[in-house]
Amino acid sequence: MNRNHTQKACLPNRQALIIILFIVTCTASFAQNRNTVDSLENQLKTVNKNEKAKLLNELAKAYLPNFPEKAKKNASLALQLAKKQNNRIEQAFALKYIGMALYYQSKYEEALKHYINSVHIFKELDNKPEIAKLFNNIGIIYKDLYNYEDALEYFKKSLKIEEEINNKKEIANSLNIIGIIYKDLYNYEDALEYYKKSLKIREEIKDKKGIANSLNNIGEIYNKLGKFSKALLYIGKSLEISKTLNLKDIIIDSYELFSESYSATGNYKKGFEYYKQYTALKDSVFSLETHKQIAEIKTKYETEKKEKEIQELKYETKIQKITINHHKKTQITYIIVLFFAGTAIITILILFRKKNTAYKFLVRKNIDLLEKDKELKDVKKQVKINKPDINKKTTIPDNEKEKILEKLETLFDDEKIYIKTDLTLNKLAKRLSTNRTYLSSIINDKFTKSYPDFINEYRIKEAMLMLTDARNLKFSIEGIAKEVGFKTKSSFNSAF
Repeated sequence: MNRNHTQKACLPNRQALIIILFIVTCTASFAQNRNTVDSLENQLKTVNKNEKAKLLNELAKAYLPNFPEKAKKNASLALQLAKKQNNRIEQAFALKYIGMALYYQSKYEEALKHYINSVHIFKELDNKPEIAKLFNNIGIIYKDLYNYEDALEYFKKSLKIEEEINNKKEIANSLNIIGIIYKDLYNYEDALEYYKKSLKIREEIKDKKGIANSLNNIGEIYNKLGKFSKALLYIGKSLEISKTLNLKDIIIDSYELFSESYSATGNYKKGFEYYKQYTALKDSVFSLETHKQIAEIKTKYETEKKEKEIQELKYETKIQKITINHHKKTQITYIIVLFFAGTAIITILILFRKKNTAYKFLVRKNIDLLEKDKELKDVKKQVKINKPDINKKTTIPDNEKEKILEKLETLFDDEKIYIKTDLTLNKLAKRLSTNRTYLSSIINDKFTKSYPDFINEYRIKEAMLMLTDARNLKFSIEGIAKEVGFKTKSSFNSAF
């Protein structure tokens, strides 16, 4: 099994597709891995100690990405066991899987620490393929944090290793994502250079899906450079290949790029025709993606429900055992019978009370799963419980802190200031009559998140409300993203 994580799920778009192609193998859904999980858990009961760390790591991987908490728990057990056995390879993999679990929980700083520790061990073992994968994972985190400089550094480190071991497919993928970074930095000449290098290797290894994707990327750059005739040539080739392979995501991108090219050259009729095809196909794919997500949520719900039923069954079994023991002991003497009967009755009452309490808790949790707002509140509470340590905090007087928080909540909850696309930390601090250091410290302390994560959470909630309102059907996904304060569709997708 490949031990690398994938990009988080989001709406189909050109950049997300490229990143997914960049990662070696997509992690299978938990529904597909159910049999694997059951098999591994059964093996854990009988396996010897020397193999247990490896099985725990495989189980951690099987739980990703749907159950990151369970994945982290198993990987942590694997790490403890591997340390006792001085098993360096399984220590490295355990650190990697813990990092992946933290990544899926959006705990980027913690994930980075575990990835880097894993890299140190893999370097010690001279395992170059795994080092390259970890550099990719680190680069993805920095890209998610919009730290393009560090992202480029790690993607280029990964590229260098892939070139050393001559892994052409991953060389092409690394070149491609480096091109994406340069495009995001508006360095179109360098982006074009890396895209073309990637295309050349993909043509050598006959990676048709990769070729179609690279052709679209090159066409997009030519659009941005105003070279529309060249853009049309590359986009047309991509569309021809993707239609043959029925690659809907890439076809969607081709239609969108065609629309941009023709509109820019004044051929609005053709531009509009391709735009209609783009929106129609995108909506159909989006609908399919939504159904998949609902199916995954349902699978997760059913899995948790099954575990709760098992827990109830354990309570029932325990009660039955106590009852059986009671009947055996009643045959000894009348006094012992009375003693154990009383004990059993008290125990049963306590267990039934616990069972009823547990049942009410399970019902309440099931209701919470169906109510999005309550679920989000539960997540916030969990985040507060697992609030990471902050080494450096700015001391702020309590009265000033309360005033700033009160103003902040008014601006965000009542005035919805977050829909302003140019709302920087400095501007918000000025509006609150404070400085950016105070404001950043307050947000970190109160909400346990960075300023970008804090404002994007409000924007995403607003977007979700718009998506559920029939009056907003006139807006595209990109339109809604801009309405709630995102500058680009890609930044919206990343946050989503």
